[in-house]
Formats: sequence, C-alpha cells, structure tokens
Amino acid sequence: MYNEYAFYLVKTEHYKEALFYLLKADAKEEDYRIKNNIALCYEALGDHEKADAYYREGMGLKKTKTLKDNYEKFKQDHP
Repeated sequence: MYNEYAFYLVKTEHYKEALFYLLKADAKEEDYRIKNNIALCYEALGDHEKADAYYREGMGLKKTKTLKDNYEKFKQDHP
C-alpha cells in the first residue's frame, strides 16, 4: 500500500514525501521495488551514498532489468 502511493509521489517528483512512505514500507517488508524507489528518491535529493546503498540492497534481492538500468545510470551520473 505505501509503495503504490509512494511510487505515484516519485513519478510526480515529490521525493521527500515519497521517501517517508517508502521507508515505512521498507520497514514492513524487504522488496526490491521498494529499495529501487528509495534509491531513486535519495538520488533525486542528492544523497548519493544512501542511493548507492539502496540500489545495492535491491540488486541483492532481485536483479531486474529496471533496477540494473537505474543503477547503471546512477553510476554513470555519479562516478
């Protein structure tokens, strides 16, 4: 539930509010999609260290094409 609403917030670039809900969702369950969305928020908010950590956690759960692509783009943009 939190992730769906938070995903909408990410798409509308409300990253701080999205992060609030995503961290709640992450506390309830480990899901690669949640980790990916948290990483996207941290990246957009300029916290590259946390973004990197959440991308890696997500990849540890499931290496999807979307997650791999997001992480590769992140690494290119923030070497």
